[in-house]
Amino acid sequence: MQPCGRTAGPSGAVADLERSLQHELTAARKAQAKERTLLLGSIVAAVRYRHLEIGRELTDDDVMAVLAKGVKQRRESVEQFRKGGRVELANQEENEIAILEEFLPAPIDPEEIRLEVRRLVATGLVQM
Repeated sequence: MQPCGRTAGPSGAVADLERSLQHELTAARKAQAKERTLLLGSIVAAVRYRHLEIGRELTDDDVMAVLAKGVKQRRESVEQFRKGGRVELANQEENEIAILEEFLPAPIDPEEIRLEVRRLVATGLVQM
């Protein structure tokens, strides 16, 4: 069943990441995890809004962009709360960042990128 009466995209399915978020929201509701439910509910709403905004089914990259925006906003909030001495609110935002990052790929270590580029240059696959 498709959420919100939306039809599936050309591939016949809602983006995997979007489906995962919806599944996790349902699980959080069943577990009565209030903070997680509120956060995931707001993110799912932001994803749906983005869908309406661009007028097509979202890809996982589109959903990741919504998640990344949420992380960025919360990082800015953490900074402001810390400056204002609101440690408890900063900690809450950091907890939300950790939840959102569960759905994002792990960041790539810049050193790993350098090593891979060196390997590609050494093998002649890439010329500099």
